[in-house]
Amino acid sequence: PAKRRAAYAVYAFCRYADDYIDRAVAEGRGLDDAEEKLKGVLTDAFEGRGELPWMPAFWLTVHAYGIPRSEFEDLLHGVLKDRKPIRIRDWEE
Repeated sequence: PAKRRAAYAVYAFCRYADDYIDRAVAEGRGLDDAEEKLKGVLTDAFEGRGELPWMPAFWLTVHAYGIPRSEFEDLLHGVLKDRKPIRIRDWEE
């Protein structure tokens, strides 16, 4: 049960980040602004501040399990990269 709650806390951040980017794209907002906002949310979450409902559980989880911030920074990078057009030249690529 404790690991399940921890997984839910991590997933909450992942879901929040993905949904935030989806909304930014749908509304035509710049991804640079969205990236800065999400980095701020991540900083707040890692420092135990912020008002989003999932943040206390996230903070407890990353500290209890020693999850480095870099893992979430990589996730943000991937989510943002996924929103730009990707050109594939041929089937092999």
